[in-house]
Amino acid sequence: MYLTTLLLCGVLTAFLFSAVIYFDAARREVPAATRLFGIVFVAVTSLGAFLMPYLFTAELSYLYFQIIKETAITVHPREFMIVSITAGVILSALAALIYVTSSRVWYAGMQTDVETQ
Repeated sequence: MYLTTLLLCGVLTAFLFSAVIYFDAARREVPAATRLFGIVFVAVTSLGAFLMPYLFTAELSYLYFQIIKETAITVHPREFMIVSITAGVILSALAALIYVTSSRVWYAGMQTDVETQ
């Protein structure tokens, strides 16, 4: 149940972030190969981001229950699921932000190279 939920959220998040990357790259008229690389990079990284909480369950639960929320009176049964999904969304957003930032810097550098020639 835990892994299935994470994978389902990972697929949905990968689709949404990849669609955003596609429309952004199409709007800026980025070459097709670079656009495809961005979509695949963000999709694979998003799926991996949702597998990280599953692979590092002990570390994430220690971080959340011992360091962040150390004085818990009660713990909801689905609380750790929400923490895991939040971690996956944050890591996916970070991957998309890295792609968008690097592609804008790279594309701006390509534009200045064309203008100087």
